[in-house]
Amino acid sequence: MKISAIGCNVNHRDQYGQTPLYYAAREGHREMAEKLIIAGADVNSEDLNGQTALFYGAREGHKNVCELFIKHGASVNKQDKKKQTALHWAKKSNRADIVDFLMTCGATPIKESAAEKEKSSVKKVAGGKKKQPDKGSSKKYVLTVYKDGSWRTLNAEEVKAFIAENKEVGMYFKNPELIDTLKMPPASQAANIFYHWDKAASKIMNHIWKQQGAWHFHQAVDPIAFNIPDYPQIIKKPMDFGLIRQKLASGAYSKCQEFVSDVEQVFINCLTYNGESSDFGMLAKNLREEFKKQCQLLSLDFYM
Repeated sequence: MKISAIGCNVNHRDQYGQTPLYYAAREGHREMAEKLIIAGADVNSEDLNGQTALFYGAREGHKNVCELFIKHGASVNKQDKKKQTALHWAKKSNRADIVDFLMTCGATPIKESAAEKEKSSVKKVAGGKKKQPDKGSSKKYVLTVYKDGSWRTLNAEEVKAFIAENKEVGMYFKNPELIDTLKMPPASQAANIFYHWDKAASKIMNHIWKQQGAWHFHQAVDPIAFNIPDYPQIIKKPMDFGLIRQKLASGAYSKCQEFVSDVEQVFINCLTYNGESSDFGMLAKNLREEFKKQCQLLSLDFYM
């Protein structure tokens, strides 16, 4: 059955500026993505972040979907509003196979910052032997920032500003001896500790997204469609799983706690409007327990 035959607009954009093709890309559904393209889906459609569906396929590591998009004319060097390409997202997500594939398709290489070059380069001495680090020498750490697709070292003024804005961290710069008093946060021995908390958060959201009944929270509540005109008066801070995933994908969260608070807001809103004993209330409580369970399994407290 043709999708367009039942009156569906394959290029309809949701509140995030995304078409059905984005969701197929994110989940890795190549067959569905191909049907959408055949029906007229635009592979170069941009969402509110200036990203195409290729960005999401690259980030999630779905090579078969990326191949399909590029085959049908997706721009491999399309830059989003932060001047980043699909290659940036593949690299940030440690999708080595996607990085290699995009490079073979003509993706512009990402320039390494001085900090990255220093880290990745291996000095050699006479005879071609690798120079071993001096075990007796002290290690030097620097603050870096990710900007325009690469990491660079903060200059003196930026370090000063960082210390002023982050007083809890800044005190360790002023009193380095305090570092020895720090204790590692608790984490399960079976937990896979990621280099950044948003990787754990994304895995948790991908799991919650697929739970039974979770589809009710995939998009924002539409008071008109559900004939609940009082909803905006009762719920002052709307939140939904789709928006949370969008914020994770675009790097909108600066702290892990912000992500946790948004997920909790979804459940609070549902319980506030529907009541704990309602069907929706019971669903919210079940999903909240599953969320807590996943946070514990992935040791999300480690990043807090």
